[in-house]
Order: sequence, then C-alpha cells, then structure tokens
Amino acid sequence: MPLRRWRELSRNNITIIQTYYNERSYLETQIERWNNYNTPVNIILIDDGSQIEPAENVLKEHKLNDNINFSLYRVTEDIGFNSHGCRNLGARLAQSNWLLFLDIDYTLQPADLKRLQTETLDLNSWYELNAKFKGRGNTYMALNQFLIPRKLFLDSGGYDESFVPFHYGDRELLSHLERKYQKNNLDWLVLTCRRGGRKSKVDDTIKIPVYDDENMLIYTPRFDKESIVHTDTKLNFTWEEVVINRG
Repeated sequence: MPLRRWRELSRNNITIIQTYYNERSYLETQIERWNNYNTPVNIILIDDGSQIEPAENVLKEHKLNDNINFSLYRVTEDIGFNSHGCRNLGARLAQSNWLLFLDIDYTLQPADLKRLQTETLDLNSWYELNAKFKGRGNTYMALNQFLIPRKLFLDSGGYDESFVPFHYGDRELLSHLERKYQKNNLDWLVLTCRRGGRKSKVDDTIKIPVYDDENMLIYTPRFDKESIVHTDTKLNFTWEEVVINRG
C-alpha cells in the first residue's frame, strides 16, 4: 500500500527515530526487523559521526522493503556522544505527528507497530515504554525510549545539547517532560533490548568517549555537571543527508 494512502487509514502517523555509532551488528539486526514490518512506516536514522563503521556502508549491503519510508543523515564530524543532538535533529526533520525514539539496540515487534499505528493515543501526553532483555522474561521501564507527539517534543525544547560529548542528559529531558506534560505507559508494548548494559570508566586523558565494545565499557572524560555552560541553541554541529547508492 502506498505510504500516502496508509497515512489516510492509520490513526497515528509515526516516525521511528534512531541514532547510530559504529555498531554494525545492531544496525543489521534493526534492518532485519524493519524488513519484517508489514505496514508502512517512517524511519529516520542519524549516524553520530561514525568513522569506523559508517551506517552508509552497512545500508549499502541491504535492501529495505517497500513499506519503509527511510531517511539517513549523518553528523559530519565525530564530536563525541551526541545522540541527544541527533534526536533533536530527527525531530526537526520528521513530518509525522508522533515520534518514537529508540536506541539502536532496542527493537519493536511488527505486531506492536501495527497496533501502535491504530491505537487511540492522547496528543497531549507522552508515553514511556517497557522492555525486556533478549532471552529473559522480566520487563523493565526502558529509560529514554518513548513515544511523544512531535508538537510536544518541539515545544519542550528537546534535549539540552550543552552536555555534549558526555553521556548525560537523558533524565534532565525526561524530568522536564514529566513536569510539563501528562505521562502514560503503553503496558501492552514491550521492546526487546539486545544489549546487556555497559559500564563507564573515567579516563582523564581523553576528550570524547571511547567505546570498548568487547568488554562492554565506555571510557569517558571526567564530567563536572556544575561546570557546564548551558545554551538553548540546538543542532550545534554540521550534518547532511546521505543518499544510499547500492550500485
């Protein structure tokens, strides 16, 4: 079904926004899941300055099914952890009324996407999401994975990019959203998390985080929240759209 026609039939026009940084295996898992979606959906992927495994190189090796209205953008320089700036960018670029923010290691079941597109949702509320680790039964509230009306996200100001390049800022935005808007939970929707978690280790010799995926470690610069100079400006980085040429 053409995407335009689906928008007429679907109650909720949703854009899935995900960021990527040098994690080929997680992106390949996402592509496999995307290709199982049997209803049209918008997906925006933003590469946060990958130098080792750019998303473009991975996507050249795979074909997406016709249900996916896909866009790829990339930050042109690796400035450190800038996933929140990338999410702000995705929200600006999206043209749907709903935004679904997911980390690259979280996947959404096709049946849940289909239900989400026709579920009765409150345009004055945002929704936290539940998840479970792959192969385990217990669920948990998935921090920083959420569904929100695009209008509310933009009205909130989005993520504070003053914290770049540090792994910080999730809770600041979520707390702000909780204070300003009604929060609900889609208890029937359970994401799958493929990562078992990572630990941080402070390294005074580096300026941007270094990822040791084999040992599930992030070597991060020393962070002093009180020393951060806050700015309200957004998208303080250069970016570009990437057109995939599969040859």
